[in-house]
Formats: sequence, C-alpha cells, structure tokens
Amino acid sequence: MKLRWLMLVTVLALCPFARAQSVPAPLPGVAVDHGWIRASGKIGITANGYFTLTNTSDQPDQLVSAECPVAHKTEMVSADGADLTKLTIPAHGTLVLDLKSAHLQLVGTRFRLYHTATIPCGLKFSQTGPVMLYLHVERPDATKFLAMRKP
Repeated sequence: MKLRWLMLVTVLALCPFARAQSVPAPLPGVAVDHGWIRASGKIGITANGYFTLTNTSDQPDQLVSAECPVAHKTEMVSADGADLTKLTIPAHGTLVLDLKSAHLQLVGTRFRLYHTATIPCGLKFSQTGPVMLYLHVERPDATKFLAMRKP
C-alpha cells in the first residue's frame, strides 16, 4: 500500500514538469495573416487577394506559388500588374501584400464572392513549404482588412 501511495505522489509531483515540456515551441517559418478580398456579385472576374506574411526564421524565404480553387488561375503580380515568379520575405521580417504593392490575382472566379465569406488558398514557400491562406471577403468598397471582425 505504501508503494502505491509513493508512486502516486511521485507521478503527481512530476506532472507539472511533464506538462511544461510537452508544449511544443512554435516552428520557425512563414505565418500568414489578415487575408482579404473584395466582394463581387459576378462570376468570371479577376479579383485581387491581399495579406501579410511574417517570417519567424533566421533565413529568408520565398513565396513561389499560390493556388485558390475559387479561381481558374491564381497569379502573383506586382503593383503594376506584371507577373512575379517569387516574393522574398526577409529573415525575421514582414511583407505586406496590399493595394499598392504585390498581391494575388484570382483570374476567372468560379463563384460569386459574397461579403463575410472565407476563401481558402494554398501558398507554397521554398523553405517553409505549404501554408494555408484564408481570404475574408470584405465589402466591395473595402480598402483594408477589417481587424474588428474575427475569422
């Protein structure tokens, strides 16, 4: 009986240490945030997707491709509309893709983009690998992601 009691006390005493060690540290790589796109009642249009990339690793990373199933084709383009083959995110840096910089172009949308909907897209990075992006559909006249609305 004493042995059982001693084992129970030992296990309970070690639980806080085991629990503290079981929480994994965040993996270094690229995180995606504040993804948004404007609403449209039309099908077959070209819509632009905007978001923020944050690189938490010690090495620069590159966004090499993107795919949004809601469109026939997804392209990375510069502010002037020129095609881009990659976007570089500096080590421990942030890259904002917005109205006045590089962004995604969803060419030939397959569906209407209704306000408050969420569109899943896949991003592929040279170091981090695949990452999911969720574009929140904002009003047609939106100029930024509405941070007050949680995803």
